[in-house]
Amino acid sequence: LKLISVESKKVTRGSGFLRSTKREPVSTNFKFFFPFPKSKVMTAADLPASLEFIQLYLQPFPNEAQARVYAAEIIAGGARPASAPAPRPQAAPARTPAAAPPTATKKEIKVGMTPLEVLDVLGRPQKELTFQNTNRWTYPDLTVIFENGKVKEVRF
Repeated sequence: LKLISVESKKVTRGSGFLRSTKREPVSTNFKFFFPFPKSKVMTAADLPASLEFIQLYLQPFPNEAQARVYAAEIIAGGARPASAPAPRPQAAPARTPAAAPPTATKKEIKVGMTPLEVLDVLGRPQKELTFQNTNRWTYPDLTVIFENGKVKEVRF
């Protein structure tokens, strides 16, 4: 999912003689790991369930004016205004190893696991880097490398 700003922001690109500053739209990319069967290829029929899942994390406003009023009230007082969209129930946060009780069974990261399976075992990474079809998730004591959406390597 990619969101692009309505208003242009001041952006500086390049360095030295090639450095330029101009106003341009700014985008934000969101990555979602859908809890659908791994063997299933998503089709147009999956769109309603996908949108419902995304709405657990994003609260859309009916129009830009309401979003601006909401943002101004948050900035002014820090409290959630009454005019804000009703929050939807959030998905349960991923459990980190530190939160596991001492008697919990040992979980392992294995080659071929999906990002969702790794999130279930380790929780959210401290740092995430993406380049083409490769992702690198960094945790305090290890790094997980994904290639084409599957664990390729774990480095300690």
